[in-house]
Amino acid sequence: MEILAVLLVGLLIVFFGGSLLGIAAFFRLTDLKSKVEALERRFEKLKPVLGEPVEPAAPASSLKAEPAGISEEMVPVAEDPERENRVAKLVSAGDSGCGDVSTALPVQSEITDKEQKRRSLLENGFAWIQKNWMVWLGGVCVGLAGIFLVRYSIEAGLLGPAQRTTGAVASGIGLHILAEWLNRRASRPHPSIAALAGGASITLYAAMLAALHLYHLLNPGIVFAALSLISVGTMLLALRYGPILATLGILGAYVVPILVSTASDDILGALVYSFIITTAALALMRYVYRPWLWYGTLTGSLGWWLVSLGTDNADGIRGIYLAAVAYAMLVLPQFDWLLQKEEQGTPAVRDKSATFGWRFQPLQIGLTAIVVAYTVSIAVESFSTMALVNWAPLAVILTIAAARRPSISYLPWFSLVLQWGAWFYCGLDLDIVPVQYRGIGVDVQRNFLFFASGMTATYAVLAWLVNRNKGFTHLVSSMVFTAPVLWLALAYLLVTDLSVSWEWAAGSLVVAMSYITVSNVRLLKNPVDRDSLWLVLAGHFAFSLAGAMLFRQASLTLVLATQIVSIVMMSNRYQLVGLRWLLKVVIGLVVVRLSCNPWLLTYPPDIHWSLWSYGGSVFCCAVACWICDPESDVRKWLEGAALHLFVLFVAAETRYWLYGGDIFIAEYGLPEAAFNTIFWSAVGLV
Repeated sequence: MEILAVLLVGLLIVFFGGSLLGIAAFFRLTDLKSKVEALERRFEKLKPVLGEPVEPAAPASSLKAEPAGISEEMVPVAEDPERENRVAKLVSAGDSGCGDVSTALPVQSEITDKEQKRRSLLENGFAWIQKNWMVWLGGVCVGLAGIFLVRYSIEAGLLGPAQRTTGAVASGIGLHILAEWLNRRASRPHPSIAALAGGASITLYAAMLAALHLYHLLNPGIVFAALSLISVGTMLLALRYGPILATLGILGAYVVPILVSTASDDILGALVYSFIITTAALALMRYVYRPWLWYGTLTGSLGWWLVSLGTDNADGIRGIYLAAVAYAMLVLPQFDWLLQKEEQGTPAVRDKSATFGWRFQPLQIGLTAIVVAYTVSIAVESFSTMALVNWAPLAVILTIAAARRPSISYLPWFSLVLQWGAWFYCGLDLDIVPVQYRGIGVDVQRNFLFFASGMTATYAVLAWLVNRNKGFTHLVSSMVFTAPVLWLALAYLLVTDLSVSWEWAAGSLVVAMSYITVSNVRLLKNPVDRDSLWLVLAGHFAFSLAGAMLFRQASLTLVLATQIVSIVMMSNRYQLVGLRWLLKVVIGLVVVRLSCNPWLLTYPPDIHWSLWSYGGSVFCCAVACWICDPESDVRKWLEGAALHLFVLFVAAETRYWLYGGDIFIAEYGLPEAAFNTIFWSAVGLV
């Protein structure tokens, strides 16, 4: 055993000694290479001046036959005194050592700069990879060596827990000292030094996580503070060493918990650790920004959220984690802790060469991805008693931030719509085909009403404050008046059994009457009051919702169809482009909902739902088409939707009378074949 220990120590000495000699030789070779490249560049700049002059071609009209007795050697070459002056200037600049050769050839330098700018991004990327791939590989190897040193010592039982952790910490600190020593001796910064420092930071991350999760040597608070110090230290060193340290030391840290994992399923600790790394990376980007560092940070933070979906231990904390990451993305790059600074830069702009025809800012992409993850989390977790604490923070952050950042003004509405869809999804029973709507459990219905009230206040009250302090915008005003009606409809869907309920209908009717009354008062004071537009639309929506709650034959699809008439009326008066887009969205929802009806929800057989849902929707589209401005571009949408829904109505109503109310009966014969031929032909004609 002693012989093996001596051999191991000897191998380590040889390894580190050889590494130091190799690194020294590498830097010496790099210096020589840089000098050779400088000489080659100087020679290339001198070549156009020192080369043989090129004689201009004579015009075709002045070409004359030369006498046969004159040869090429006898043709005199005109001297160019300006060329001689440039050569003398170049020689003097090169000899003195204090001049810049490029100043003597401004035209050539300009041409060179233009050629460099023409190089495509892909070519630059490949060239950069070819130049630095060994540096990246070396940094990764150093980091993995530190991680597997800890892991191997665990598996082989060579050292005790305290000695293993101490050795790993000492190795990380030693590598940082070595990187600093090499950086001071180098003539110029080199990526390999940053890679070495990045591997050292990864080793320290692994040591702290092993001390916490594997050995329980340290208190979680101490480990949290140590990880924070390592992250801050790595961030500060990245200002000195460059973005390679940021990549290896910070982004590589996201992978450390996987490599030292012991299957403890401590997802809370992993999310806290991921948030520490995320904050360090975002704070670093205030000083050293790189797009790939931003997207790498986004990928790492959302990657751990994705890992958390595989365990129930993360239920109740995913929403808080996503809200914390979104807040860090908003405040750390500018240190805007209260989200009060005005936006700098430009919002998304149209660009035909970009994806989907728009060029988005990195912040827009990051926050949009977080909202999507937020929606998926709701669908996975469903409802719990702590739902308001879990899901409200992100809505608050987005609403406040959007007030001063026009580029993300769409995010509050985007989060509201996606959240509404996620909660609606939670009420579906997907185990039955066609899908049945069952709502949520009876034991949590009261808590959900409390949650819906809280979210209504979160969206509506915050939007009202923004509308009052920052001025009118259609996005904010629409949220103030529409959000309460949307949450009322969602609560009705999830809490009740969708039977006749006069209490719910009365509540919706009170909301509708309040909106209409307030809009009339405001219009009397100011005939062009813009808030009244959304008061009227929200009031009409609440009226339609009250009808759906009171009459069992009605449906929410019919409620949406009635909004088509309201939106057309408002569009004729206010002439807003946004209203036309909203109208197209509502038309699309109604058409898709009724076209896909056989694969969606079922209806009780004692209700003549085909007449109410299909016939009522056809009637609403026809009325909207009749009152719509003939010159409007949405009139064709209304005509097409009315014809399409009319064909569906005729088909559903015919089946209703043909099969005694069982429209989707599983029967196929000659009448069915003839009917299908007529039906699909009519759809094709539409």
